Amino acid sequence: MNGAWVHPGQVLLWALWVLAAAAKGSAMEVPCRNTRQGWIQGKQVSVQGSPMPVNVFLGVPYAAPPLGSLRFTGPQPASPWDELREATTYPNLCFQNSEWLFSDQRILKVHYPKFNVSEDCLYLNIYVPAHADVDSKLPVMVWFPGGAFVTGSASIFDGSVLAAYEDVVVVTTQYRLGIFGFFSTRDKYAPGNWAFKDQLAALSWVQENIKFFGGDPNSVTIFGESAGAISVSSLVLSPMANGLFHKAIMESGVAIIPYLKASDDEWKEDLQMVAQVCGCNASDSLALLKCLREKSSEELLHLSQKTKSFTRVVDGLFFPDEPLELLTQKAFKAIPSIIGVNSDECGFVLPLTEIPEVLGGANKSLALHMIHTLLHIPRKNLYLVANEYFHDKHSLVEIRDSLLDLLGDVFFVVPGLVTARYHRDAGAPVYFYEFQHRPQCFEDTKPAFVKADHGDEIRFVFGGAFLKGDIVMFEGATEEEKWLSRKMMKYWANFARTGDPNMDGLPLWPAYNLNEQYLKLGLNMSLGQALKQQRVKFWTNAHTLKKYVCVHFVCIHSKAIGISYEGCLGKTEVTEARLGRWHPASPPIVDTVQGKVLGKYVSLKGFTQPVAVFLGIPFAKPPLGSLRFAPPQPAEPWSFVKNTTSYSPMCSQDIMAGQAISELFTNRKEEIPVKFSEDCLYLNVYTPADLKTKSRLPVMVWIHGGGLLIGGASTYNGLALSAHENVVVVTIQYRLGIWGFFSTGDEHCRGNWGHLDQVAALHWVQDNIANFGGNPGSVTIFGESAGGESVSVLVLSPLAKNLFHRAISESGVALTPVLVKDASKDLAERIAVTAGCKTTTSAVMVHCLRQKTENELLEVTLKMKFFSLDLLGDPRESYPFLPTVTDGVLLPKRPDEIQAEKKFNTVPYIVGINKQEFGWLLPTMMGYPLSEGKLDQKTATELLWRSYPVTNISKELTSVATEKYLGGTNDPVKKKDRFLDLIGDVVFGVPAVIMARRHRDAGVPTYMYEYQYRQSSLAAIRPKTVIADHGDELFLVFGAPFLKESNSEDDIKASKMMMKFWANFARNGNPNGEGLPHWPEYDHKEGYLQIDVTTQAAQKLKDKETAFWTELLAKQAAGKPPQIEHIEL
Repeated sequence: MNGAWVHPGQVLLWALWVLAAAAKGSAMEVPCRNTRQGWIQGKQVSVQGSPMPVNVFLGVPYAAPPLGSLRFTGPQPASPWDELREATTYPNLCFQNSEWLFSDQRILKVHYPKFNVSEDCLYLNIYVPAHADVDSKLPVMVWFPGGAFVTGSASIFDGSVLAAYEDVVVVTTQYRLGIFGFFSTRDKYAPGNWAFKDQLAALSWVQENIKFFGGDPNSVTIFGESAGAISVSSLVLSPMANGLFHKAIMESGVAIIPYLKASDDEWKEDLQMVAQVCGCNASDSLALLKCLREKSSEELLHLSQKTKSFTRVVDGLFFPDEPLELLTQKAFKAIPSIIGVNSDECGFVLPLTEIPEVLGGANKSLALHMIHTLLHIPRKNLYLVANEYFHDKHSLVEIRDSLLDLLGDVFFVVPGLVTARYHRDAGAPVYFYEFQHRPQCFEDTKPAFVKADHGDEIRFVFGGAFLKGDIVMFEGATEEEKWLSRKMMKYWANFARTGDPNMDGLPLWPAYNLNEQYLKLGLNMSLGQALKQQRVKFWTNAHTLKKYVCVHFVCIHSKAIGISYEGCLGKTEVTEARLGRWHPASPPIVDTVQGKVLGKYVSLKGFTQPVAVFLGIPFAKPPLGSLRFAPPQPAEPWSFVKNTTSYSPMCSQDIMAGQAISELFTNRKEEIPVKFSEDCLYLNVYTPADLKTKSRLPVMVWIHGGGLLIGGASTYNGLALSAHENVVVVTIQYRLGIWGFFSTGDEHCRGNWGHLDQVAALHWVQDNIANFGGNPGSVTIFGESAGGESVSVLVLSPLAKNLFHRAISESGVALTPVLVKDASKDLAERIAVTAGCKTTTSAVMVHCLRQKTENELLEVTLKMKFFSLDLLGDPRESYPFLPTVTDGVLLPKRPDEIQAEKKFNTVPYIVGINKQEFGWLLPTMMGYPLSEGKLDQKTATELLWRSYPVTNISKELTSVATEKYLGGTNDPVKKKDRFLDLIGDVVFGVPAVIMARRHRDAGVPTYMYEYQYRQSSLAAIRPKTVIADHGDELFLVFGAPFLKESNSEDDIKASKMMMKFWANFARNGNPNGEGLPHWPEYDHKEGYLQIDVTTQAAQKLKDKETAFWTELLAKQAAGKPPQIEHIEL
């Protein structure tokens, strides 16, 4: 029990703990250590291949929680405690959008336990060899995690292997992120750089406490990757960090990376926006801080996602000057350092988030457009870049590889090498590396062209292959990779011990001197010299480019790599003579009512005219705070050119279900990161129009499906449909689940918020689409499943009058029983109770739910078990969906009543279904117990009663219905298939026919179809008996064979046909056209189209089924007992 800092009562506490531990006689020691704040108790773990256990202390506070008045101030010392403090559970992540945790685990083959997020996050984790005591004086390695200063966690990096194998103390830290870590008024009230000051506080804690764990405070090495490495580089330059560490390792990041400082203009713009949100004057810093300190964490995070300029600042304290100036003046402590990069820094992970469209290949036009957009090099100077990187590149793959190489050079390689030269010239020992190995485990998650990607070295440095706990950092490492990991841990630890990574048994790693030798880290290690010398020379000496390297519309200053504010937004067009084919010469910019938007041009194979794509255009205010459970409000205007080249988050929903459905239904070839947020009222526009002329193309507005619970616009790429059919495609988002359809059935919360969002999007289309080359007088709305139901609701709603002119409902209408109800007050109360709210009045429920965070409502969503079949409780009290309700506003009356009165929008209408609507996807998602592939009649009858929330079939009718459908066969496999047909008819088929008949009877052109085509690409994922399942037609309507490059001639032919049918209807209200099979109008002969390899007309779709269900439900409504008999349908 060493250490002088013992609080009153702790000696007795320690003695009692020792006696208790001795009595238990546990095999593993329960480690306790003293700190200046109090005693902590950790846990002991083991790692693979080492006999040395490791003492682990998790969530040790190094500063007071930065809450309330401590938000936007420097960190304060942690308060002491008297009792023994448990340090065995992971701390909260600093407040951030934590969706990256899910995508990381899938793409990077890692696994993390569940973490919570909070502003109370200033903690560190400590990993110590079990033998260490106060006299051990082991080297200390303090890790700063990366994440672009907006995401990250100490706890996803387990230091136990590095500690066990290399006999060092490892400390992993956390620091405030995003607006919490960098908000600044640039005056004495909020100078900023809070994240860096948190790092200083962590290092101060290490200096004061690490000896109690066996570490040497006089031998501290700081290391980090990406933003963590930028932090290390910044700490080296800061006079405030003097004496807190002695060596530094920077993996893929340094302080002069171009994107870390915002322009004054952008900072002022963001500060003004924040002031407007707070209702304050931007010049009144005290009032602004007071307002921001009263905001919730969620509100600040939402605010953070709208700003770009709250980054590092030259505050005169942490940064006395710009980092480059400090390097140039040698105004830093010359300590030993390792600096390195990976061979493919922008290979996959980073472009997947920012520019996923280039991963499949890029032509020179797209590549140069990207360079102009990201780096803001004026077009007149792009020929210099083209000559350097693309002069001998011709294929799409070669150009893509060169583009990604260029971005890696600008953001990582050149800044890293320039920094290494400055450190060397200041007299400090420097060692440089290039990590070159692609981990074997990425074989099925990263494309084959990716080499050593950004962050790939981390799993080797931390010995991830040898971990045994709940953090998985290196799944499936080969023996050769384990060998490489051992070598890298040895290099890093040797450097931490002595300032030199070399020792006997390791390949020589020479210092980075004037010969500029470096180590190639890989399975076959070797030395290199003058890494990328020509590229470094190009970026540092190309005088024409020195003025113009600007990143993400943020200009920064860097003499070393030619960066300046001057001329950042040059507009001179590049000439075709210099760049060869370049069409169009500039990215598309379009005026909207709210302000200008910048898009991008995307080409489709086989088409010379590119499509202008605008992603994430806001059509309404974020529905947050008092706007939750309220009609959408018009989006706020902006005075700058808004970058709309990346997808907005999907609306809040079950993350796992949303991601799975997006991956299943997407028509795109490349993967995109799926994000979710309550701030989600955005739309995407795909236009093939020449924006310099006044085109008037038909407009097709897509409303996605997902049971009104899940889904998003980004799943559906409108490129192929737009290019093939010369139409403007708009894909929209709307609030889902509780956020979109919670209803108390009265004036406090009428519901249907998601549908009101759809109406708002259609108003936006009317106001703006002409500027995108679309005709506001020729708008077709189309959707599938809940999107088809939404289209049908809009056809019936007076609020949507004159907002569209044609409609297509695929597999869903407003008569679908599960999605449309008279009211949902009981469901509202169930949701409120689950959320911990009182249900005394509607107003009380709504007020309480508005106070809940987005994550809290997401937890309620998961607890409600939406989209699942309840096999145990009373089906009448089960709520698998949140429905559209008859609210008196959007729907003045019930849908059947509106149709009976013929008071709806009489526009041409296509209504259709698929052959097996309940064939595989929906029963699988909802958990129907059909895995054995067969069913007896008794079980089917019980299952049909359990399906009451979906079908509205009363218990008295279940045996009649199952006898009708299943009674004609004794084969249990056929009974199962017919049961699924039954559900499909009740939920989709019969409602579609009734809807079409009533529309026809109002004298409006109506067309029906049954989709029967079995797509080749879907055959491998489901039973052979499933021909055309729910949602199958989407792949052909959105041209998936052309985006995913299908080899099936049938798929290509069918997709061309369906896109042509849909676009013809959008053009003139009639799907027929030259070269297409004839599609009869749905008149009293009830002709319809059977869409298949051989597409043909037929009559009387679901005629017998409709007659059966109409009669049966009419008898039930009249109170007459049903008769049980089997009639073959």
